[in-house]
Amino acid sequence: MIILRNFGDLSKGIDVSTYEEIELSKEHKQQYCRGFYIDYQENKIGIIATVNGPLFFYNDNLFPLQNSNFDCYIQQYRDKNIFYFSWNGTIKYKISYYRLLYREGGKWEDDRVNDFFAWLSNAVKKKKFYAFYTLHEQSSACREFV
Repeated sequence: MIILRNFGDLSKGIDVSTYEEIELSKEHKQQYCRGFYIDYQENKIGIIATVNGPLFFYNDNLFPLQNSNFDCYIQQYRDKNIFYFSWNGTIKYKISYYRLLYREGGKWEDDRVNDFFAWLSNAVKKKKFYAFYTLHEQSSACREFV
């Protein structure tokens, strides 16, 4: 079994072949993929590292992020965010959720540490995101997503 960890709760994971969520324990030795997922309204959404670069998934829909066919961003409102993911110019996912905020320097900021969508929309703008989520060995646990 090859596991991808939950973004906010490292005691949970999903089996990457079935998307079934499981409880992780220290007693069981599992092989982990580089990446994270969240469970949003019973949908598994995440990022996984592959030899071809980062792969965004929404359940069993896979989107390679190494090319420029995608865009993701957040539209902010007073108490909620809307995360947009588009592919080839078409919005595929529009996800509305309550904002995770913290106070910094007298103003409220989105929490990019605990908010998967805020983290992702910021991370995809950085070269090191692509380097980190690109595997350089063919024998990696997550090669089946290639």
